[in-house]
Amino acid sequence: MNGYKNYETWTISLWDWFEPMALSAIDQGELQVDARWCEDWLEEALEIYDYQKGIIGDWVNASFGEVDFREVAEHVNDTILDIGI
Repeated sequence: MNGYKNYETWTISLWDWFEPMALSAIDQGELQVDARWCEDWLEEALEIYDYQKGIIGDWVNASFGEVDFREVAEHVNDTILDIGI
């Protein structure tokens, strides 16, 4: 899917989440992130949306479980390098 493992992972790029994640990492003094950091960051970022009940919550939770966060971390780390600190 456009060079990504799957649709769910690709949508993180499509909706331009790599740069905000990278900027957040830099703000936290992180020069490199791992899959767990990315998963935690995205989960926290999505908490601002009130989707947790009903069908939308089910869709979000199902999609979230399919994201390849190792691949996300690679792209976030590349973005950190591109930004340069």
